[in-house]
Amino acid sequence: MLRWNQLQDQIRDFPLSTSPDLPIWSLEPKGLYSVKSFYEAINFGGIVSPIGKSLWKVLCPQNIHVFMWVCVYNKVLTRDNLNKRRQVEDLSCLFCRENESTQHLFFDCVVAKCIWSLVSEFFNVQPFTC
Repeated sequence: MLRWNQLQDQIRDFPLSTSPDLPIWSLEPKGLYSVKSFYEAINFGGIVSPIGKSLWKVLCPQNIHVFMWVCVYNKVLTRDNLNKRRQVEDLSCLFCRENESTQHLFFDCVVAKCIWSLVSEFFNVQPFTC
């Protein structure tokens, strides 16, 4: 009961105002929320990708931007990333049985290599290597 009374005393001494409250995001100079400032606040010392900032300048739909961002920052929910969050019994790729990672899933897997080969053949360009 003593603590309750102390809390009431503190509340009574707090000055009230009739003006409306305004939310202010302290991580941005203008006080407006941004996903970028939130991400930077929670990403303590993460390694920054050299292409990360230029990624948003590519002319493509927003969902493609988000997908590329997820890939660049290794946030794709592959089995190796899922294993960091919870125990995953089998870390192997469903296509080839090697350990699944973002790099493997999109570039190193035999299925991915086949798809990239078909795409490069269709567009008549040289396939790239990572």
